Amino acid sequence: MVLEGAFTDQKSIAAERTPFPMKFSAKMIVKNFVNGKELIQEWMKPLLIIHSEDDVVCPYYMGKELYELAESPKKEFWSIKGKHLAGMALNYDTYIGKVSRLLD
Repeated sequence: MVLEGAFTDQKSIAAERTPFPMKFSAKMIVKNFVNGKELIQEWMKPLLIIHSEDDVVCPYYMGKELYELAESPKKEFWSIKGKHLAGMALNYDTYIGKVSRLLD
């Protein structure tokens, strides 16, 4: 599995994207239909997580948190620069190489 610019869970990303005075309400209103923190711990196959330090849509720390929680026997965290989900466009050859090695 390859994840790029992924969020940890819906409540957390909602709170991140909500202005400060209303952050608490975002967590109360939004439901967690997809909880990446739980799901990543169940994934036992090769895993590559790509996250940009410059990502303003989904914070960098969320990608790192998912990586820390992962139990995959073969996992890698690739820290990049650039906009949200621009990893392939900005680093095509490296991107393809990493995905290929993941599948070996």
